[in-house]
Amino acid sequence: MIKVLYFLKRADNLTLEEFHEWWLDHHMPMVKKLQTPHLLKYTVNLRESDTDNRSGKPKEDSDWDGVAEMYYADEAGFEAAFGGGNMAESREDTLKHSSRVERLFVREVVAIA
Repeated sequence: MIKVLYFLKRADNLTLEEFHEWWLDHHMPMVKKLQTPHLLKYTVNLRESDTDNRSGKPKEDSDWDGVAEMYYADEAGFEAAFGGGNMAESREDTLKHSSRVERLFVREVVAIA
């Protein structure tokens, strides 16, 4: 199993609400369309608010407004989804709506299920 995390910071001209609307109503359906059947699971985690006053808050605010979790059966599935320019439209859309993007391949370890 290949799991990839994408961390996104919204573009400076977008409110948090506009960023949520873009990701959920426009970008997410595009990714699903472009990556089916290779994308096995796609989860988006969105920042709730620009202010965090809850207990345990770190000194610094988070740089990220959202994190996508994308799952593929194997390396071949990932390459089939992203290779050959398949995701050019999606990448352009992401860069238009984000001021910063980072990608991280991870190994998921479940402590409590």
